[in-house]
Amino acid sequence: MSTYHTGPDRTPTRRAVPTLIALGLLLVIGWLLMAINRQAHQQAQPGSGAAGRPGPATLSIPSIGVRAPIVGVGLRADGAIKTPDPGQVGWYRHGPKPGDPGPAVLVGHVYYRTGPAVFYRLGQLRRGDEILIRQRHGPTTRFTVARLERVPKTALPIKRIWTATSKPLLRLITCTGSFDHATGHYRDNLIVYASPTGN
Repeated sequence: MSTYHTGPDRTPTRRAVPTLIALGLLLVIGWLLMAINRQAHQQAQPGSGAAGRPGPATLSIPSIGVRAPIVGVGLRADGAIKTPDPGQVGWYRHGPKPGDPGPAVLVGHVYYRTGPAVFYRLGQLRRGDEILIRQRHGPTTRFTVARLERVPKTALPIKRIWTATSKPLLRLITCTGSFDHATGHYRDNLIVYASPTGN
């Protein structure tokens, strides 16, 4: 799989129904998290089950001007996955916390009915860019971008996202590619793979 870099995603045209955009992105992220949730339970990752511990507080990516609060996301009573607001980043709290052993997963919207969202410029990241995560009760954890990958939503690389490792890793995930007006969401996912700075 080759490394992929992209600029800002093309936003839907004015003819798109805003409600469809929002619903489409919620469904896509929800499906993604359900897939990761299944993989986490199958592999019993070290550091998983972090839901009861204090989570990360804020995400900063200086190179693309991102600074946003992080909220834990899990399952609703009906089994669907909770999703963050467009200005927030969602940490999948049933997996590792950023900085703990294993791959921590953060998700965010690329575009919302109100306009560009928190991960709108995520595709502008380059290898070597730094990602900073301030812990709620602890120091700031630093990660360095290793690569970006763009994949169709029908071919989500769960095993690459949820790598079996005891090393702290980070994955940032959002939507990208062209917008499908028939379904109300983007056709692809953008995945940022990052490792601890200095390792």
